[in-house]
Amino acid sequence: MPDGQLVPCLLFVRIATLAQKATPQTVAALSVIRKENMSYSFDIKTSVDLYNELLRRVDEYNKDYMSSGSAVICAILCWHVVEWIYQEYSEQLTEHQTNREFQESVKSRCVSLSYMQDIANGSKHRGITRYKPTVKKTESHNGSFSNDFSKAFDISCLKMSLENNQVVYFDEEIEKSVNFIKLLLNNELNEKV
Repeated sequence: MPDGQLVPCLLFVRIATLAQKATPQTVAALSVIRKENMSYSFDIKTSVDLYNELLRRVDEYNKDYMSSGSAVICAILCWHVVEWIYQEYSEQLTEHQTNREFQESVKSRCVSLSYMQDIANGSKHRGITRYKPTVKKTESHNGSFSNDFSKAFDISCLKMSLENNQVVYFDEEIEKSVNFIKLLLNNELNEKV
């Protein structure tokens, strides 16, 4: 193994060892290491940075609302913002003992985030096996009308089918998700976005 790869491996082993003997002090130390030394996203360093990138990608999607690729990227970024928020603000989110608890909490407050999680995980893994997804099927529907018309018409859109034959639309659900994250950052974490 080249010397440049040895240090991250040793650091990982040390982190794993500390995590097994987690005390409040080691959790704080791991948090500092995670926040300061482990950056894999170039200039995107914080949840707010990632949220701003999500906004940019949603603007791109809105210019081409039939782009499955843009929709998937938006869903992935959206769900990753949720994951990043817990990693960055876990000390402030004391009512949630784990990342999973935090995720379940935000999904219960904004069901649209469940759809984003399903698209993000389903597209990454080409299916979902670790939990029961909310979204049963996605579809790129080419209707007779553009999305300038209301959903009462047969419009072209990206649809998500849920249980009980319920259908939701990606453009509406990504907007709800983005708005929820904005409120979470602004009102609960005192970040101005």
